[in-house]
Amino acid sequence: MTVKIGINMMGVESLYQGDPRAQLKAAMIADRCGIDLVSVSDHLLVSRSAVEEGKYLGGVNFPYGHFDWQEPAVSLGAIAAVTTRVRLTTAIMVGPLRSPALLAKQLATIDALSGGRLEVALGAGWMEEEFAASGMTFNGRFGFLEEQVVVCRKLWSDASWVRHEGKHVSFTDVFAKPRPVQKSGIPVLLGLLPSERNIDRLARVADGWASPPLAPAAFGEAWGKLKQALTALGRDASVFQARVPCYAPPRADGNPDLDALIGAGRAYIDAGATVLDVPLSLLCRDAADIEPLMQLLLTLKHYAPAPTEPLQMGA
Repeated sequence: MTVKIGINMMGVESLYQGDPRAQLKAAMIADRCGIDLVSVSDHLLVSRSAVEEGKYLGGVNFPYGHFDWQEPAVSLGAIAAVTTRVRLTTAIMVGPLRSPALLAKQLATIDALSGGRLEVALGAGWMEEEFAASGMTFNGRFGFLEEQVVVCRKLWSDASWVRHEGKHVSFTDVFAKPRPVQKSGIPVLLGLLPSERNIDRLARVADGWASPPLAPAAFGEAWGKLKQALTALGRDASVFQARVPCYAPPRADGNPDLDALIGAGRAYIDAGATVLDVPLSLLCRDAADIEPLMQLLLTLKHYAPAPTEPLQMGA
């Protein structure tokens, strides 16, 4: 399977002097260049405890609180309108902040407007203040997420009338339109840490895994366990998406280390990644760097070895 190259739009406005239309501009470049998919991220709000009091994962301050966090369904609808080819996705959309019926409607509408180009990566969330402000329950969110996926798939089906009796939501004899354009349904990935319980959840519920940032070896080990879980359930691991963030820290002079980035990409491919999700704002100095970076990343689709000479953008 040839690896797919994704571009993550988190913080991309910083490359365009804060322009709120930055995602649209970068997405049009990706569409033109041949990038496979563009992803948008999600926080409905950001808490002081996350950015100042070490309440982020691992007990550190959340480093991206200053970014614009545009609502992902709205952003993807706008991106769909200015692109024609590139697939659209999230990395990650916090599913339990939204009602299942609303989420199903949002995603089906994007798929219809984009001509069937949507896939979604959902996560359970980690910032408790978001849930409180949204009137949603933080405890039990993983179970809610699972049921949310079930409800979405029912509402996306061709059934004349849909019923659901669940722990979190119930309804009788309803339908929702538009339905997704993709006849097999909108692919649903789950963005979860690879704990034993989450590996089981992924194998049972998801169409793919949107991995958190992991070193290539750790990603490969987790992916191996997930493939075993899929096989045990009679599922075909070869059609299961394994997406991972791909990034390399800057060089000592502050410029992007493109050799290290390509090396990281190859390492993830060797570990079994099917999609690399690359954060533009962390690897570009300004908007002029975007297209050269995309062209460089596309060489990974052919498993090109990293050149021995230092790479330069625009070369």
